[in-house]
Amino acid sequence: MAPLNGSRTDTLQPPIDHAAFRSTWGAEPVDSATLLFEYAKSNNKDLLALKIALEKFHLQDIMNHAHRIAGASQIVGALGVVDCCRELQAAARDNEWRAITDKVEALRREIGRVHTYISSIQAA
Repeated sequence: MAPLNGSRTDTLQPPIDHAAFRSTWGAEPVDSATLLFEYAKSNNKDLLALKIALEKFHLQDIMNHAHRIAGASQIVGALGVVDCCRELQAAARDNEWRAITDKVEALRREIGRVHTYISSIQAA
C-alpha cells in the first residue's frame, strides 16, 4: 500500500510507533496487548459512529469522531491513523464530500493495518 500524502504509513514499519507508545505507557506494545485490544474495540465503535455520521451527512459529527479516533490513536502510537484523522477533519471542515469519502477509506485501511498488527501481537 502506498503512503497517503503526508502520512507516516509505511508497509515496512509496524503501524504502532513503539517510541511513542513507550513515552506514554512506559512499556512495549507487546507487553500491553490488553490495552491495544481495548483500543481496537474502541476503534470499531468509533468507525460505526463515523459511518452513521457519514450517512446523515453531518459534518460536525464526522469531525468529532475523527478527533476521538485521533486522540486514542495518538496515545497508542498509531500515528498513521492520526494523520488520516487529521486529513479527514480538514476535508470535513472544508465541506469537501469527495475528499471526505477518500479520507474515510484511507482511515479504514490504516485502522485495518493497526488491527492486524494488534492481532499479531495477541497471537504471539
